[in-house]
Amino acid sequence: ASDGKITASQTAAIVGHASIGVDAINSARALTVAGATDGSSSSILVLYNSSLASKLSVRDDGFVDIVGNMQITTAANDAQLTLSSTDADANSGPVLLLQRDSGSPADGDNAGLIQFKFDNSAGSDFVSAAQISAKANDVTDGTEDGELELLTIVAGSSRSRIEMLPGEVVIN
Repeated sequence: ASDGKITASQTAAIVGHASIGVDAINSARALTVAGATDGSSSSILVLYNSSLASKLSVRDDGFVDIVGNMQITTAANDAQLTLSSTDADANSGPVLLLQRDSGSPADGDNAGLIQFKFDNSAGSDFVSAAQISAKANDVTDGTEDGELELLTIVAGSSRSRIEMLPGEVVIN
């Protein structure tokens, strides 16, 4: 087009490299998206589903928001997820946060679950070898109580091994 803009009304394929929002990027990447240069944390890349609901967005400040489930798969034995903090102070880091953000919290709500699963010799998928479970026993402001439980599978059944309760620690 004479104004330097290209409008695609049908499916477009990128062969080589394309840059959006910048003049040129020396990169072997298939697509480069450049964000706002005004210092704002505006989204520079947003992916939508067929109902036009935002499912993935990347902001200019590096924050990534994913709506829905996510799966990371590899055929190697490398780490599939690495949390790395380059901070040099005495504070905690990196931080893994499992947050139950309920509009109507109630006593006994499960607060998070980490499961370790495997296939057995019969081909049954996802047998739970062990799990770590957290529960909100009391959600009353000022008197909150929590519970942490470690379970393992023994002879095909899940067994509680350690329970850290508000008033005691139980080891089986």
